[in-house]
Amino acid sequence: MCFWVVVIVATRYIYLNVIKTMLTVHYAKKWKPTVNKFVCLLIALPLMGQAATIAPAFKGASEPSWTIQGSAWLTAAGRASPPAAALDLPGEGWLRLTDAVNRQKGSAVYNNAFSSADGVVVDFEYATWGGSGADGFTFYLLDGSVAAPTTGASDGSLGYSSWAGAGQLGVPKGYLGVGFDEYGNFSNAAFGGCSNPGGPSCSRTPESIAVRGRDSSAAGDGNGNYPLLAKVPVTQVGTTNRALSRKVRVTVTPAPTILLTVEVDFNTGAGYQKLIDTLDITTLNGAPPATFKMGFSGGTGSLNNNHEIRFLGVQGARTASVALSATPPACGANPSRLAAVVTGSDSTQQPSGTVTFLEGSTTIGSAPVVGGVATLDTVLTPGSHIIVARYSGDGAYTTVDSSAGSVTVTNAACARPVPGLQPWSLAALAALFLFSVAALRRKQR
Repeated sequence: MCFWVVVIVATRYIYLNVIKTMLTVHYAKKWKPTVNKFVCLLIALPLMGQAATIAPAFKGASEPSWTIQGSAWLTAAGRASPPAAALDLPGEGWLRLTDAVNRQKGSAVYNNAFSSADGVVVDFEYATWGGSGADGFTFYLLDGSVAAPTTGASDGSLGYSSWAGAGQLGVPKGYLGVGFDEYGNFSNAAFGGCSNPGGPSCSRTPESIAVRGRDSSAAGDGNGNYPLLAKVPVTQVGTTNRALSRKVRVTVTPAPTILLTVEVDFNTGAGYQKLIDTLDITTLNGAPPATFKMGFSGGTGSLNNNHEIRFLGVQGARTASVALSATPPACGANPSRLAAVVTGSDSTQQPSGTVTFLEGSTTIGSAPVVGGVATLDTVLTPGSHIIVARYSGDGAYTTVDSSAGSVTVTNAACARPVPGLQPWSLAALAALFLFSVAALRRKQR
């Protein structure tokens, strides 16, 4: 009886190890890449970069990183003076720079300085509605050394430039103001002075986007002109209501050469339209300060509107490249490996953030960028797949998609070779055989 127990236990042990060996061989073959099944795609595109990531703002009831002053208030919070109840639920609000009330001015300044050497890409949404149609609002940059920025003049100055005729100062040490001008006086010489020689005409230009330059006062106190640098007419600045709000993207490239691009989505289905394209601000406006702060301002005069903003975030303006590679499985329904290599133009600033891999509008998955590389292992169905890698951006670079590339998955059957036995398994079988023979001989005697 003892003899057969030993035989059964030994045989079971050897059998389990044979199964273990088969599985090990099978999966080693299954995962091993083969040259004739290898497909690699390299897609490289320029990316834009950022210096400081600034989160979206103004939908909530408080914004501790922003200094909100003058007539400006958060519609999800209400206002103490003059009293106004909240108009929206937290998470659904707006920054209202002016009410549809005459002679108002208000602003909101992100009061944390960032380096001008990094550039910015600013996205925001605006709505102007509910009044008689004036005056407008601005997005602006000012010297980051100003500890407590104040709002510029009202009326046609839109809360950015000065208004000498009314004795109102502009934003102290303002560097650049992009005005969305309903009535047209942001281009009027009375509201911040005229342009530099060779610049645009300083006449009222209704329904326009205009750019004014830096505070020219010797003391940097807003008591100077803000030269008119450019202006572009549009069909209509106002939106009539919130439902027709528009998105804007303002790109300011890194110092020392500041180039300005302004894009607006007019909700026509055509996406962003470039209205101001790489305007050389440094040549027109002089060298930028070492650091910037940014803000929004609005103004009304004898006509008015609600001027409202939702800040959608800031990224920067450096260049980089992204390379996408896709490796299908050697066989079977195994994961394909997707990889994106993100290389920044600044060797001291390695990209981080995340990469999302997309097939059309469907998200395949996302992976963090570690050491400049994002890798995702994912099972794809048999056939051809068109894939795009979307880099999220981080503290140095902004969101851009790669070109589309194709990867083909065949799902070929994996070979299942007969496993070999380990040397110790063969020795055990031999010992068992000899033991069995000896036992039989003893029994025959």
